[in-house]
Amino acid sequence: MKEEQSHPVINVYSDESRHFSDNQYMVIGSIWCDASAVKQFAGKIQMIRNKHNIPRKDEIKWAKISNSRKEFYFDLVKLFFSDNSVNYRAIIIHKAILDHEKFNQTAEDFYYKAQYYMIKNIVLRNCADYRIFLDYKDAYSPARCKELSGYLKRTFDLSCSNFFCQPIRSYESALLQMADLITGAIAASNNGGNKVKAKNEVAALIEECAGQRLIDKTDRRVEKFNLFRWHDGE
Repeated sequence: MKEEQSHPVINVYSDESRHFSDNQYMVIGSIWCDASAVKQFAGKIQMIRNKHNIPRKDEIKWAKISNSRKEFYFDLVKLFFSDNSVNYRAIIIHKAILDHEKFNQTAEDFYYKAQYYMIKNIVLRNCADYRIFLDYKDAYSPARCKELSGYLKRTFDLSCSNFFCQPIRSYESALLQMADLITGAIAASNNGGNKVKAKNEVAALIEECAGQRLIDKTDRRVEKFNLFRWHDGE
């Protein structure tokens, strides 16, 4: 009798930008990769930290990009696009078209609904065991994560996969911090850019490496860097 093959394990690190702000667009974005690649990729990030003398306690964040540290962030962007083991996907949401009252939902409810649709697209590509790590938001995060994994498990098309979802603090994961960096760049680009020159330069480098503008959508078949616009009336 043949032994049943175990599923590959895929980690998803998800962050959001401009959810509770007056900006026109919010973005939910995820770094995802095989679990076996996490340690090596995190090690490469640490090497870049060492090169630029950036302490581990200083988190990688879009909000922290400055002219004095832009070379550090340039190297992080180049690392992501040169490493075939990691991928990124984001959903860009035009908040003005959302009608929470019509669908009997809060902004928080919609946040997890959007997470579901973003992760579902990743999961449809691979039958695997998924470990989903969401940036910790509040005391309700663990319960919300449990609901999200339940929704995924009950989706017929995803029945061959298993799901475990939990909130983590950004300082606990270099990959979650990388998700923050790229997601912040996309959100800023869709909301008119930045006053900080270094941030605009980092965003421009992401566009150059991705071969597309951060305000455009990506063909759904592209895995490395994929942007989806949520009912944007395009």
